[in-house]
Amino acid sequence: MKQNQRADHSAEAYSDDVRSSAASHVPNHDNAVPYPEPNANQSNEMRLEVFIADDSIGIRSRLIEMLMENKSIHLIGESGDAEAAVIALRTLKPDVVILDVHMPKGEGMRVLQEIKMTDPDRIAIIFTAFPYPEYRRAYLAAGADYFFDKTQDFQKMVDVLATLAEKHFTGRNDNEKRSDTS
Repeated sequence: MKQNQRADHSAEAYSDDVRSSAASHVPNHDNAVPYPEPNANQSNEMRLEVFIADDSIGIRSRLIEMLMENKSIHLIGESGDAEAAVIALRTLKPDVVILDVHMPKGEGMRVLQEIKMTDPDRIAIIFTAFPYPEYRRAYLAAGADYFFDKTQDFQKMVDVLATLAEKHFTGRNDNEKRSDTS
């Protein structure tokens, strides 16, 4: 079993906290195209591994609480700033990253670009209090798989994560590749 690592303000700030989590959805593709699915987990555990990058401790805590309700989802780390998120994601390699737009030490766009450059199949969920159309377009164009508004889409995000975890757990996507259709 993997230990959770928390990346708060630097790579040295990791801890060994063990928690589980869950989250929400807005697809990168037209509704006619299926939602992206996680790749098969490399470990023997069939749990969807999630990392949260958000500067709000309150939002992270609420997400963690909601994610803990689903035994098929495992929080493997969290970060309060963009720089620490990039460092942690190079090592942790979660199935899904929940990412805020505005964070200290860099914007969410930098983290998204790093994610998609190193692992284009990793699912990136943007979860922001700034759901402006120009942000939505820019993040989806940069490879985000989902885009949610923190002020009204908490449950939607949790529902999407539950669906992704179910697909991950049942192994329905072992050899599937996501469509690159825009």
